[in-house]
Amino acid sequence: MSRGWLGLIFFWIVSATANEVFAPSDIPLLNNRFRLDYGITEITFFIARKPGSNPAILVRPNGSKIYANQTPKNVRWLQLDDRDIITITSPMAGPWQALGEIDQDNRIRLISDLSLKVDPIPRKVYQGEQIKLTGRLFHKGKLVTDKYYLSDVGMTIRAASSAVEGVEDLGRVDKVLGRYKDDGKGIDERPADGVVTTQAILAIPGGKYRVFISTGNEVFTRAVHQELLVYPAPAAIDILPIAEGQDPVIKVAIDEDEIKPGSAVLQGQVLDSQGKVIARLDGRNPAPELEMSLPRPQEYGQYSVRMTMYASTLDQREIVVSLPEKSFYLVEPFKALASDAVATDGVLAGEAPDQEKEPFTISIWVWMSLAAVVAIGVILTLIVLLKRRALKRLLEEQRLEEQKQQESEAEEEKKDDQSLESIDLNIPEQ
Repeated sequence: MSRGWLGLIFFWIVSATANEVFAPSDIPLLNNRFRLDYGITEITFFIARKPGSNPAILVRPNGSKIYANQTPKNVRWLQLDDRDIITITSPMAGPWQALGEIDQDNRIRLISDLSLKVDPIPRKVYQGEQIKLTGRLFHKGKLVTDKYYLSDVGMTIRAASSAVEGVEDLGRVDKVLGRYKDDGKGIDERPADGVVTTQAILAIPGGKYRVFISTGNEVFTRAVHQELLVYPAPAAIDILPIAEGQDPVIKVAIDEDEIKPGSAVLQGQVLDSQGKVIARLDGRNPAPELEMSLPRPQEYGQYSVRMTMYASTLDQREIVVSLPEKSFYLVEPFKALASDAVATDGVLAGEAPDQEKEPFTISIWVWMSLAAVVAIGVILTLIVLLKRRALKRLLEEQRLEEQKQQESEAEEEKKDDQSLESIDLNIPEQ
């Protein structure tokens, strides 16, 4: 095959890479720095920068620099208007750095004998859901047992939000959900066995996320990522208005558009302002709404309710969800203050004192205040419910659209494969 054809094929491959989104094993280039271990055979840097700006500069671990117009034989550099794609074979081990007018949407791709594989997370999850994650390290296709790699190895889970069309942008979420060790503690079965098993809580608002799962130590780092749609929690806690002398009542509304009717089991606790548990809760929902009475606390002040729901979803998934915490207050009732002395000498004959009118006036204001509080609570609850339903609808539309897109891409790939089989590649030299 001629050089012209080879060049055309290489340009097509690189151009496709330039327009590619994150691959599952891509690693974010945090703070434009990254440490490479000796086992890497090839690395590709995807460096985004301001449109029209100068290409980035790579700094090797020994301090020497690589420029776009001065590349050694083991470096291939594609310079575009707003990014650089740099592939290096047999890169030097140690800390690398990228310099320039660099954006945050940067990543690297490794080709190595050492890889991380993580059991996939369900595509549709819920706010507050507890998800089990298992990551395994492989070296040349075999589970890693070498202490060189497993010394102090850990796993970090980070969630970064993505925009969803039609959803109000409440600010970018970029949160570390947890850091875990291969130490045999918790639900991790055995220490230093190359398998890290943990349980993370999705304590993030509903929306679309890219979840990064990385593992490593001072020697190496490997990572994978997955796109997730985080739906609003499938149940909500509410505290009914508390009357003087009555026990507080907690109402839990189960979303039966998501949860199998009658499958939810609830466990929780009530805490005071100091974090001390003053009561425990248990319940099961025979209906979409469940009410539970609490022993009335002995002291006035702020209290909070924390609940965990165990349930089956309509798509036959068993889930454990930590519901959003709910607070309530016990307020000391209003007491009319009597004056130290009541002047009676100035009361004229025939005037009736106003003492009987005061309690009536006070009671009116008390009832008006309570009515206003209840009205505000009802309005806020309706707003939250409407927002939750809108978010659910948009996320479901997003999921269906991505599913159709994946099916379409699979069909296109099938057609391309069939067309490539019919091409005669025995082209004579030019």
